[in-house]
Amino acid sequence: MFQWEIYDKAKDILWDVEDIFLRIINSYETFSREQMAQCQDNFIWYGNLLENNFHCKGTAVISALEDLCEDIWLWYSTEDIAYKLFCEDACKKDIDRVNSELLHSLGDNPKNTLALGTIVRNEARYIEEWLEFHLYHGVSRFYIYDNESTDSLQTVLQPYIKDGIVEYIPWSGETVQLSAYNNAIARFKDEAGYIGFIDADEFLLPMTGKNLPDTVDRIFFLRRHVGAIGVNWRTYGSSGHVLTPDGLVTEEHLWRAEDSQTINRHIKSIVNPRAVEGYFENPHNVIMKQGYVCISENGTPFLGPFFYEGKCQKLRINHYYIKSKEEFIKKIRRGWPDQSHMEYREEMIAYQFQKCDNAYSQVKDDVASQYASIIKEQIQKRRAMR
Repeated sequence: MFQWEIYDKAKDILWDVEDIFLRIINSYETFSREQMAQCQDNFIWYGNLLENNFHCKGTAVISALEDLCEDIWLWYSTEDIAYKLFCEDACKKDIDRVNSELLHSLGDNPKNTLALGTIVRNEARYIEEWLEFHLYHGVSRFYIYDNESTDSLQTVLQPYIKDGIVEYIPWSGETVQLSAYNNAIARFKDEAGYIGFIDADEFLLPMTGKNLPDTVDRIFFLRRHVGAIGVNWRTYGSSGHVLTPDGLVTEEHLWRAEDSQTINRHIKSIVNPRAVEGYFENPHNVIMKQGYVCISENGTPFLGPFFYEGKCQKLRINHYYIKSKEEFIKKIRRGWPDQSHMEYREEMIAYQFQKCDNAYSQVKDDVASQYASIIKEQIQKRRAMR
């Protein structure tokens, strides 16, 4: 089985090697030919380490390292400023290739780069769309904690359980969301490269293609010792639906809150489970191990459950908080796994719906609906396997 601790170590060593080179290339006039040669030697040493210890001989990451060493020498050898800038750009592109190829060049091909963990209660109506949407975008494993569902959730999940896609874990009690997340971190930290913890009404979406694992891995490479990525919400209203529509959530709800709305400052976390302590305060942000940081999609470190400058240019979470008025009422009445159950008066529910729906229905945004036909087809195929 692919050993994620080895990948973490290989990344740390690469950071050491790259750090030396970037200091040189950003102040090249003060460095000698011998120092540049030493920089080349460092990358050659790293390539030998990958070949001999991490079984990377003949892989794309070795090819990228060879190109980098050649471009380093061309960069240092030329006196032509324009060509030097060209070579400098080539070196940086080579480094980007090394970063992106490292994961897929390590000995055993990783089969679970990105998993999702969630705790649900009575989400059988929606869980197939949630699974198929994320499967299409490259998520390979799901850790689903069932908080006392009574809607045949396990039956709906059976094809996914049978295929090894879903790990189904019954999880009883009130206010147990954080304990479920912490169980997943401890239990699956060696199985998954990264785990995103989101709800069943939240859809993690790559904004630069369909591949979530590669997008997430590249963001983790933006800084050293990244323990988690905070991904901002884009929160959707009812799109005028009073009753539950027949279609998919992602195709029926097309109006959302403006980017600047306070609710969209919320983040959910994608974690390196070997670099975090766990969830202790709320389900939005995870506590890091000493020396690790949480960053935005652009590499900005931050603390807490909010990021105020989220642009959602690489990743975002579509949060279908309301759905229809009918579904919103059901949600309020059944409660949440992270809160003690409370009874609300009908007029309070109606007021809360109207307040939220007005705020979360300002911008038409159908970015997720483009996948509807594909998701429906996949759902039908899976149902035929029951």
